[in-house]
Amino acid sequence: MQITECVRLVGRGSWGGYEPLSGEGDCNVYLIDGGSELALVDVGIGPNFRKVWSNVRRTGFDPTHISAVLFTHTHWDHAGALPQLRKRSKAKVHAHTVSAKAVKELHPYLGAGPAVRELGAAQARRLFRIDRVVREGDRVQVGEVTLEVLELPGHTPDCLGWLMAVGGKRLLFSGDAAIGDQGKTRGCIGWLDVHWGSDLSAFARTLARLCRRRIDVLCPGHGLPIVGRAKVARSLRHCRERLARFRRFPQLGSMTPLQPTTDLASKGRQ
Repeated sequence: MQITECVRLVGRGSWGGYEPLSGEGDCNVYLIDGGSELALVDVGIGPNFRKVWSNVRRTGFDPTHISAVLFTHTHWDHAGALPQLRKRSKAKVHAHTVSAKAVKELHPYLGAGPAVRELGAAQARRLFRIDRVVREGDRVQVGEVTLEVLELPGHTPDCLGWLMAVGGKRLLFSGDAAIGDQGKTRGCIGWLDVHWGSDLSAFARTLARLCRRRIDVLCPGHGLPIVGRAKVARSLRHCRERLARFRRFPQLGSMTPLQPTTDLASKGRQ
């Protein structure tokens, strides 16, 4: 699915009721075309990474030209396929310093934890290693495309946003920090769990920051991208409102699975 001239959706699971593009449980996996280089934003859960790889090829690109992986965070559905990618590519992995620490410690909720049983600790640390730690304001070059790092803690402490300008538009890969309006559900955000280091106050500050940003395209970690500055602004405002309600009434939940409308389901198959 083409989002902009240089961004394509090459993987996703069935979150929201959509037909998977890669494997069940995968997050959204985005391909960035930087001209001379390619990058993936997140890599999915793992077992069906070959479908992500073939989807890149199907869009007309050579997946062996993937030079960078840009993690929004290292939850398993976003990072679990890294060993499969490393078998096929020498791409450098970029993530938050907390992600690197989590991989080193094989934290069960962040980083490589679930792979330890299969790989063993030493191999898991090697395959899930972070090649470059990034922080707020850092810039990463992918060919002719520059991406700016935003720290977006709340869902997890290692959440990052990747902001890029393309064709006069500002596009944000927001991971699970802001999923936004999806179907009839307004303002989806990532689940909150104390075991992950979720932080309500940090999340509130993150969403307030994003609401002040001019963003034309929001590419979330699940669901469909949101295109149009007004729609993105409305979605971010709804995310902020949802978190505020959650802080008052936690039993309401934060990331409700969706039943797609016919219109959305048809868009998801394009």
